Amino acid sequence: MKSTKNSRVEFLVFFLSVLLCYLQSLSHCAKLGSETDKVALLAFKNQVADDPFGALSAWNDSLDFCQWHGVTCGARHRRVIALHLNNQSLTGSISPYIGNLAFLRSIILQSNNFYVKIPLEIGNLFRLQYIIFSLNML
Repeated sequence: MKSTKNSRVEFLVFFLSVLLCYLQSLSHCAKLGSETDKVALLAFKNQVADDPFGALSAWNDSLDFCQWHGVTCGARHRRVIALHLNNQSLTGSISPYIGNLAFLRSIILQSNNFYVKIPLEIGNLFRLQYIIFSLNML
């Protein structure tokens, strides 16, 4: 039941974001999209229970999210296009908010300790070309 409620909230946030983009200028939409990516990355970090090498330690407001370890943004729209955090010994689950990274083309989380399941929301990532989750407990 909790997953259904979270999915509805995520859908509502997504729908309102799209609606705002339609009603506002394109520059506002680009900023809104960047903020959506930042929130999704922070939700991902929140699901990581152990980060022994400190790979996500700089994932905070002291540094622009496009400069965070493992994150690559596109030059044109400043949206996350790659998330590469392989071999970091991260332990936790993969947040369903990963599905909000609409421009994501590549996600490599190989050789970590992610468990539970791959979130269904990853199916929202229509631009995704590479996904490597091997050597986890998914």
